[in-house]
This record gives sequence, structure tokens and C-alpha cells, in this order.
Amino acid sequence: FVFGAARSGAARTQIGEAAVNLERMLEAKRDERDAKLKVVSMDGKQTIGTLTVTVVALEALSRVKALRTPPTVRGGMAVGGTISVIGKDDSIVVHVNTLQLEPKLMNDRSVENLTIEVQFLDLDEATALKTETLPKGDGKRPLLFGFR
Repeated sequence: FVFGAARSGAARTQIGEAAVNLERMLEAKRDERDAKLKVVSMDGKQTIGTLTVTVVALEALSRVKALRTPPTVRGGMAVGGTISVIGKDDSIVVHVNTLQLEPKLMNDRSVENLTIEVQFLDLDEATALKTETLPKGDGKRPLLFGFR
């Protein structure tokens, strides 16, 4: 998850990020439900908020893993490896439930509003799922939006 902010008189910039590790979800054999994620600044030096999310992906990830043909090793190099066709019902569901901002960000009057992007590895920025512009509000707003 990547967080953007519009500051007074400046272009929107990325201010923080949080992550759900899909590989760990697959290893643990469970979806993430109401997971509290620490949102850290882009330099990783400070916490700017807490995001509560639900990610339902285990079924789709398990199917991809089961359908994957591992590469073969020839002459010390991995060759081949494919993933069979994924069905139309295979999906990853992402719900962003709440965002609670730290007081420092809440009190920063130059930050007028926020956006949240859901980015998956290997997808370019143009395919990121993005919220509408969100008012900063009281910093404890239920967001209740999702993607499938």
C-alpha cells in the first residue's frame, strides 16, 4: 500500500507505505483479516499511521502454486517454468477498513488530503488500484473500500 498526500501549493507526493506479504500468507495457509499494518514514511524512519486491512488471497495463491510448473535446470541455468490458465473466479480481494494517522501528520496543516494505492509486484504504476482523494478528516476515519 502506498500513501500519497497533497500538500498546500505542491504536487501530490508519496509519503508512506505498508505491506502484506503474500508469500507468508501462503506459507501460513491463512488470509489476513483485520490486519493492523504500520504505515512507515518513505525513508522508513518514522511511523505515520496504522492501516487496518483484509486481504483474501489464499485460495487464488494456492491455485497458482498448484498449477505452476517449476523450471528445469540445464547447465546450471533455470529453463522454462509456466503457470497454467487461472480461472475467472480466481481473485484476490483487498479491503481497506480504517486508517489512523499519527498526531504529527494530523497536525501538519500543509497536508490537505490523502490517497491510498494498492500495488502488486510486477504491475506498473498505471495498473495500481487507487482510492479517490480522501480528506484528512479526524485521522480515525473508516474507509471501507475494496478491490477484487
